[in-house]
Amino acid sequence: FSAPFAIHATFFSLQVAIALVYLVSVLVRGQLRLVYKAACLAGILLLTAGIIQLGSKAVLIATLLTINIVFPLLLVQRKRAISYVLFTASVSAILIAFTLNVSSFKARYYTEMKSDLSQPATDEISDPRLARWEAALKLFKHKPVFGYGSGTELTILENEYFSEKLYSSYLNKLNAHNQYISFMLTSGCMGLLFYLATLLAGFAAAVIRKDFMLFAFILLIGVVSLSESLLNAEKGVFFYGLFFSLLVYSIPRQLNRPYIKNFF
Repeated sequence: FSAPFAIHATFFSLQVAIALVYLVSVLVRGQLRLVYKAACLAGILLLTAGIIQLGSKAVLIATLLTINIVFPLLLVQRKRAISYVLFTASVSAILIAFTLNVSSFKARYYTEMKSDLSQPATDEISDPRLARWEAALKLFKHKPVFGYGSGTELTILENEYFSEKLYSSYLNKLNAHNQYISFMLTSGCMGLLFYLATLLAGFAAAVIRKDFMLFAFILLIGVVSLSESLLNAEKGVFFYGLFFSLLVYSIPRQLNRPYIKNFF
């Protein structure tokens, strides 16, 4: 599905999710003509099908949380919030039930997630993410403050994979597949704290300004960072840098300059 774009499915899913969140927000809050509502609904259906087909579990979870929780809190009026939650929760439940009843989707979403969070078995070809996280955390304990330095993650993990008999990860030269752990390895607790502080600043700005797009973006980044080393790839860096900068500094006109100084 993402092969024509030469992009990893998770990174493509992030872009699809941002577009989906925007279209849902336009449909929910806008007084649109029927033709525009139909166009938004068609786009939402297409993008939803795209996210499901791409198979990124983290992006799908973050998108469902955004639509079912963030929107009612920040976007939908209180009088309409209950009916909105009931509707979106029902649609989400139908989508989840449909996904789990299709064998290929069930294998991708349920079976693979269960395998990723289990201990490695001798009859498995690939190594679960949990095993890679445990190997990375063992290395972190030796240099917890400042880490091993930028660009060292693959080198030090390669040796640890071999010693832990994670041969698939060793041969494929896989990273930790967790951005928080990646920072812990390369920059230690200091690097991790800076990253968390950045996400917290974006989260605080979203709550203060009731900015649902920024909130959705921070939620996407925070959840995907649990399963991918997002900032180890150029596509992830470009996505993070572009949208974070645009959304954080898109201060509404009614917020004056002292607000910016006090917050930042």
